[in-house]
Amino acid sequence: MKILQVLDYNTFLNDYIAVAKSVNNYVDFIWFRIKENDLNFVYEKTLQLIKFIDREKLIISEHVDIANILSLRGVHLNKNSIPPEVIKNKFPYLTIGYSAHSLEEISRIDADYYTLSPIFFTKKDYPITPIGHSVHIPSGKKVYALGGINSENVSLLKDNGFYGIAGISFYKELEKLKDILKG
Repeated sequence: MKILQVLDYNTFLNDYIAVAKSVNNYVDFIWFRIKENDLNFVYEKTLQLIKFIDREKLIISEHVDIANILSLRGVHLNKNSIPPEVIKNKFPYLTIGYSAHSLEEISRIDADYYTLSPIFFTKKDYPITPIGHSVHIPSGKKVYALGGINSENVSLLKDNGFYGIAGISFYKELEKLKDILKG
């Protein structure tokens, strides 16, 4: 299974580069989730980040312009973004990710990969209902399980059709997660 580290700027703030450096050799991709900031701020933070990690691993939230200018791996979209097919048409070399919250959404949206959340309980400021690990992933879709995943429950996802796992707090136990996924 692949591992997608969610590098959430609002979670890590000034530690975002240290976290990225610590996970760089363990993960397949890093999704730099940096939202609700002005474009110049996002550009500057991303520019700092690529000094320490491989651009080919880096996916940025929604900012197609920055992904294109800095030659990043791709962009990660959501239901409020420009439709994935529009971006794919204009920038066919970018990997397009999509944040989904249902299997119906995954079936309906055409992206290169998806995060499906929340799989397990995760602490939020609003009520959530976990989707659970026993889901039928649509054929041909690369879906990363996201939400509440840790070394105690990751083995439940191994043979359930998920392409990989994604999370914010993985950096705390990446070696353990990798061992479980291998074994």
